[in-house]
Formats: sequence, C-alpha cells, structure tokens
Amino acid sequence: MNRRQALGCAAALALPSITVGRERRWARLPDLPAGLAGQFVGVHDGALIVAGGSYFSVPSWSGGQREWSAKAFLLSQPNGEWRDVSLPVSLAHGSAVSHRRRVLLIGGTDPGGYQRKCWWLRSIGREARLDAAPDLPTPLAYCGGALVGDTAYVFGGQTSPTATHAERALYSLDLARPSANWRVEREFPGTGRIYAAVASAGGRLFVAGGASLSAGPDGKPQRTYLRDAWSYHPGEGWRALPDLPGLTCAAPSIGVGDRFAILGGSDGSLDARVMELKDRHPGFPRAIRVYEPARNAWQSHGEVPFSLVATMAAAWRGRVVIPGGEDRPSHRSRAVWAVEIKEFNDARK
Repeated sequence: MNRRQALGCAAALALPSITVGRERRWARLPDLPAGLAGQFVGVHDGALIVAGGSYFSVPSWSGGQREWSAKAFLLSQPNGEWRDVSLPVSLAHGSAVSHRRRVLLIGGTDPGGYQRKCWWLRSIGREARLDAAPDLPTPLAYCGGALVGDTAYVFGGQTSPTATHAERALYSLDLARPSANWRVEREFPGTGRIYAAVASAGGRLFVAGGASLSAGPDGKPQRTYLRDAWSYHPGEGWRALPDLPGLTCAAPSIGVGDRFAILGGSDGSLDARVMELKDRHPGFPRAIRVYEPARNAWQSHGEVPFSLVATMAAAWRGRVVIPGGEDRPSHRSRAVWAVEIKEFNDARK
C-alpha cells in the first residue's frame, strides 16, 4: 500500500457511516459552514465545490424572506476542512455541470430576478475564479442540467417568479468549442416542469418527475407534481420511460454507470400544511429509485438517511456526494452525505 492509498483508507475510516435500506453505507462528511438550498454543486481540480445558494434567517411563516449567498465553499479531501471564497455575485436555484476544465453554473435567481447569465467556476489553489460563460437564450431558474460527453444540457425551469407555465425547452452547449453558444435541441414532448430530476447515464440524458405550473384561483402559479420519466438520445430525440413509482420533485439525482438514480424528493403531500406545521414539518420522502435500462424498469433501492431537497448530487472521489439542501420548508441543512459509488453496483447483485 502506497502513501496515497494509506491516506485514503485513513480518511474513510475517519468518517462515521450508517447502514440504510439494502445495506448501503452512507457517511457524513464535514458539515458545510452554512446551511443552504438551491446551491450549485460541482467538482474541479479534485475539489468539491458548493457555490451560492439561498437561506432564510427568519422562517417564511414568521415573515422571513429568502436571502442569497455570495460565497463558494471548497473541500479538497473527504476528511478535510471547508474553505470559503467570496464570489462577485450572489446566485441560487439554477443548475451546474462539471467538466474536466471547469464547472458551468447555469441560470438561476439573484436578488434582482431570474437570470440568463451563466458562469465558469474554477478551483485555483485555495481560491476560486468566476468568469462569464455564454448567456442562455432566456432566463431560467429551477432547471436541471447534465453533461453528456462534452455537451452540457439544461432542461425545463421557469422564466420568472410569476410564470404560470413551466418550460419544455432543452438547450445544449458544446464545452469542447470555446466559441460555442447555447443551441435549441428537440422540444420535450411531455409537460413543461420545474425541479425535475435530471442526470446523464450511458450517453443519454434522463428526466423524471418535477412539477408543472398553472394559474391558481388567485392567478398565482401553483404546482402539480409529476411522476413521468423520459430519456433523450442526442441525435435521435426523446423516448418515454415507465412512470416513477411515486411523485417526486426537487430530488437530487445522478447517473451511475448506465442507470439513473433519484434520491428522495418531495411528493407535495404536506405543501398545504406548511403554515400549520412550521418547524414540526417531518421532512420529505426518502425512497431511492433507480431506473435500470436493461430491465426498462424502476427498482427500489431502500432509503437515504436524510431528508434533503433543492440540492444536487455530484460524483467525487469515488463517492456520490449530496451537500446541504432544504430538510424542511424554510430550513436549510449543513449536512454533507456521501456513499461510495460501488455501493450502487453491489446493490444489483
């Protein structure tokens, strides 16, 4: 065993673990310095990066308003310490795609509204650098993004806080071409949606769940939770998949090999009781659902040991990592959860 392997083993042993569902072992990594939701999560130069995000200093039921973070937090080792870096902008609730040269931050919101702007984020030593990337064709928040090969895709979302319909558009950006701009792909044949689970696996883009928008009795946007699922084959188009076993929205998701994993998510069952429950809200469903292309079916993979929505999952150092998120309405978590990717492979046996 060389020194690097020994350090890796020591780091793994230093992390507490928990067994849930089908003997999958989840571990707690060092907590984030601040509780956040809607943060951009990516990996660059070996570091896990959590950028931006939103939080409530006072709960919404007590008159609190959403606030935005203008910081990035970087973690170089699973048993290391987070370091924080100030960003020139505050942003949240867009999407992020990790590429070998940088992390692409896509759209989102800031105190001024919904954004078309995109940014390149890079880890440089102990610092982070933010550079302008090509603008989206339209403002987008609550969208989902993923990387297929060298192409970044962003799907769905909404264009303003008063929008009473969600977007169906799929946009792509060729990250191998420095001069490239976003292009319009084949329009999604299903219902437009926000907060869909979006990930890439096996050279395809996957989309599932989320919520559609419509005008409520007061004219304001209201959500309808969804359970349909789709895949997009570049150059071929969209294909309908079997529906999810249940409704899910704002769930972290990730591609593992050729499979598409959705980790928890909100089913909307307690949305109408938020003002009644307040801090007694029990959190969100925890089911792990994995789409298996070989079976063309969703499989149950037990549960996650956390209730986190409005966050992202990233692959980092052989692990699936989920940093922070909303663990109940108006409350953000500092917890960072991780599981080794091989645990998903073991669960198939």
